[in-house]
Amino acid sequence: MTRKPINKDVEADVLVESRRRCCICYSLNRDLNVKSGQIAHLDKDNTNNNYDNLAFLCFDHHDQYDSKTSQSKNFTIKEVKRYREELKENFLTIQKTSTISTPLDKTSTIDFRKEEIRKVLIEILSESGTITHFMPIANKTGLSKTTIENYLIELAQENIIRIDRPKGRLNRTFSLAESNENLIIDAFIKTLGDSVIEEQRYVRKNHYEIDAIIHTSEMIYVVEVKNAKYLNPERVKSTIDRLNRCRTEINVPDNATNVLLVGVNDSTEKLNDSLKEIESKGVIVKFIEINK
Repeated sequence: MTRKPINKDVEADVLVESRRRCCICYSLNRDLNVKSGQIAHLDKDNTNNNYDNLAFLCFDHHDQYDSKTSQSKNFTIKEVKRYREELKENFLTIQKTSTISTPLDKTSTIDFRKEEIRKVLIEILSESGTITHFMPIANKTGLSKTTIENYLIELAQENIIRIDRPKGRLNRTFSLAESNENLIIDAFIKTLGDSVIEEQRYVRKNHYEIDAIIHTSEMIYVVEVKNAKYLNPERVKSTIDRLNRCRTEINVPDNATNVLLVGVNDSTEKLNDSLKEIESKGVIVKFIEINK
């Protein structure tokens, strides 16, 4: 079938709308780097140059999209169209919140890029919970680790995220201030009143992590936050075993008390058997209701 050249205006619209970002890279990896690539025909008919049938893809994803695989499910046309819309929506959202006066304004372009990166950082935190290493994000955005860290610090100054650095450690952990985990821990700390002496969150060592260690005038609490929908009889033992391994690795005092904080939702009533088993192993279970 003879390939028909894409109308130059249509081609320009596709390139400008995507800003030469690959929508698959963005949707799967939040990768907003400018890419070398091609305009793909989503129905794989290279004579169909309708605007809705076109998407800018990096070379790797274009090759993958056009290939025929027998062992794995390839990208579908509906899937890629949704990725394309997600990328478009990302730029529209940033545009609405940016102070761009003209495309030729260098300062405005920098502001646009900055808002773009800030939005991506918030999305990463929403999906992963925390950020501790900057290199993967720096590789995706083309920015230095220092620049990424500075953006995170700015977000912390605006109370959008919080920064935690466990006592005696250099590494910092960044998390959304209003993530479910942080709100649940905040609510638990309020129940302890003025007895709280200090708290540490997201305490890590090697591959082990404790959500929070809270020192009060009378006790030390080792806190694990769990989503009720992921807590079932099969996972109870693994939850407790993992928490105890973390305690050993991080050198938590033997007299510290394990606490499981469970956010209240519609499925918590189904957890009675699981929670009884947890409490039988010396773990305090607290239901925490949060209002976001």
